[in-house]
Amino acid sequence: MYDLIGVISHLGESSMDGHFIAMCKHFDDNWYLFNDAKVVQIKEKEIYKGTPYILFYQNKNLKI
Repeated sequence: MYDLIGVISHLGESSMDGHFIAMCKHFDDNWYLFNDAKVVQIKEKEIYKGTPYILFYQNKNLKI
């Protein structure tokens, strides 16, 4: 079993044009959006909006 702990999404029309953002789960169990110099806390449901580019998972047995 795995937990989703991070998502990288692409915003834009094509792979040659646009912008990447990251959404990561912190050790405090809150999700944060990283968009250049802007970092804001978001609700978990927001990570499911848009099209993910890369997903990061952590094995439930390896939690720190």
